[in-house]
Amino acid sequence: RAVLLCAMTAVAAVLGGVAGLSALHWAEELLPYALMVSAASFLFITLYGLLPELLEGAHGRGAKTRAVLSVAAGVILSLVLLGPGHDHDHPGHVHAPGAAVEMHDHAHDHEHDHGHDHAHAHAHAHAEDHDHDHDHDHDHEHEDGQEHAPDEAHGNEAKPD
Repeated sequence: RAVLLCAMTAVAAVLGGVAGLSALHWAEELLPYALMVSAASFLFITLYGLLPELLEGAHGRGAKTRAVLSVAAGVILSLVLLGPGHDHDHPGHVHAPGAAVEMHDHAHDHEHDHGHDHAHAHAHAHAEDHDHDHDHDHDHEHEDGQEHAPDEAHGNEAKPD
């Protein structure tokens, strides 16, 4: 009977997760409020349920102060590791393929400007290593009507992207 109840609880948790995920698409604007209720629930459990038990078990001179300072140190450590300064543009931070794609327009003025510049739009995911000083291969038709090899007309060696 206990195994059956545990299995039913596990199935209910999975079904609730699937239902919540599908409902998220319909009520995306309610997400901040749901997160607020969730955070408040965790704070309630911590402050009302766990902290009094922690303080009740603290006996001896300064034990309660040490217990509160230990909790405060844990909060500070969490804020330092995951807090407001958490930057998403650091090496090793990999997004799922295709998760967030940016469009960049790069305009290049070449030494022999023909009255135009070359604009290139590049889409790349955050996980890709990219360089904003692109060396692009361009086929240019000059006034003499001849096509020149990529970037050789500029005196540069053609570099692979």
